Amino acid sequence: MLYLKRKAAVAAYFLTITFLSVRSDPSIHLPFSEKMSGTQGERVILNSDIMDSAHPECSSKLLAEKNVSKDQSATETKQKNKSFEYYWKTYYPSAKVMTKKFLSMKADKIDEAIQKIANKFSDEPWMYFQNNKKNFDVRFLDSIISEMTIIEQFVALARLNLKDDSIHIFYYGETMPRGKEYNFISLKDYWDEHGKAAYKDLCALHFDYIVIKLNTHILSPFRDKKDWPKIESLLYLMERLVEKLSGSKHEEVYQTYFKRFKKVFQLWQKEVQEREEDNKQGGKKR
Repeated sequence: MLYLKRKAAVAAYFLTITFLSVRSDPSIHLPFSEKMSGTQGERVILNSDIMDSAHPECSSKLLAEKNVSKDQSATETKQKNKSFEYYWKTYYPSAKVMTKKFLSMKADKIDEAIQKIANKFSDEPWMYFQNNKKNFDVRFLDSIISEMTIIEQFVALARLNLKDDSIHIFYYGETMPRGKEYNFISLKDYWDEHGKAAYKDLCALHFDYIVIKLNTHILSPFRDKKDWPKIESLLYLMERLVEKLSGSKHEEVYQTYFKRFKKVFQLWQKEVQEREEDNKQGGKKR
């Protein structure tokens, strides 16, 4: 792992638990999307202080003490609750919710938010889903990879209107509006022009987690030909990530690592095919 190298403890933790047996309570490890509650996928509140301040009764009491009008407070609270910062500090996050919030944020603020997400997955990935490391293991990898994929898909579709700094999503084939009030640039290109690196860091980190995922197949003593489609899919995703790292400080090193993993897979395929051929001919296993 490269981006994760400076977070060696996290990388070592994942690589160690890759080979551990599954714990006895699989319900703890359901994909987090199946465990979300609330219309926005908002999670368990992190601490009692935040929970108390967000509770209607507590809010009313505080407002009475401060003689703030209820209408004004309700508006402020509603706006606060919509913000990315409040959501990030209060709930276990969901990429689907966060990308919706990105639409009302400035480009630089989205960059800062993505840096927070990258740092969380790099430093303490378990805190994205729960409050400690307990029962946090390799089965969360798919959820982590999925979360980063959703964010990257948002960035690929996002356009910044330079006229008013607003963010818009245009799906492939969709026509952008024209007029004096519009001047669109891709969000990724805007970040590249202004030296914003959070998105590239997230892509590099995504690559690292796929490496961990690949290790569960390529390094596993139970590897089997049936795993080939999974590995091919992951290699394709790695290749796309390397493309996204074009022009960044990560590009050359990650390109080299991608080629190495692809070569390892090709050698593995060759070994399995030769073994199968030997078996068919009644030869000795290699």
